[in-house]
Amino acid sequence: MPIKAKKKFHQSILFRISLVLLVMFIQLIWWVIFTLRDTQYRIDQVNTQIETELKFAEKLLANSA
Repeated sequence: MPIKAKKKFHQSILFRISLVLLVMFIQLIWWVIFTLRDTQYRIDQVNTQIETELKFAEKLLANSA
């Protein structure tokens, strides 16, 4: 009778599934961080553009008065 060898944990299905879930979780966190940074960069760009246009409009108003 052959003796059943115990599977090592790194060969088990549970370990493989948990490893895949861990990698997916890390990718999700990475994506969220970079998306938020990109969004903040775009918001800063728009704010700078609005401030520039506001200054220009104030100059036009001052010159027309």
